[in-house]
Amino acid sequence: MRRSRCSLGVPGIVVLLALSVAGCAKDGDPLPVTAAPPPGKELNSGDIMPGGTYGPHQFNTAGSYPYVCIYHAPMIGTVLVSDTAASTADTVRIVNSSQPFAPASVRTHGTVVWTNNTGALHTVTSNP
Repeated sequence: MRRSRCSLGVPGIVVLLALSVAGCAKDGDPLPVTAAPPPGKELNSGDIMPGGTYGPHQFNTAGSYPYVCIYHAPMIGTVLVSDTAASTADTVRIVNSSQPFAPASVRTHGTVVWTNNTGALHTVTSNP
């Protein structure tokens, strides 16, 4: 097997960190390959302090949007967005850390607000 002159020190194709992929051309020059970054999370509240709120967050595309609280495993929820939903706005009240979020449903382009009515930190974070 012929060893490449690749500056990466490994013959053939090598996967670098994160989203970068690199390899070596036959002449040994680096051969970068780029990829689009993953889309951002729909919901990414950061910490919602006790008594705090997140939102209003507008949902512009119909669909199902699952989310979690990163601090409390039982806290999972889904926002359902459709053109036929009854309301253009909804509020999810966070009342404890040991149960799922209450369901939320809004029309396309509708908004949801989350209110933290507990003494603990919470997040509203799209599933990975």
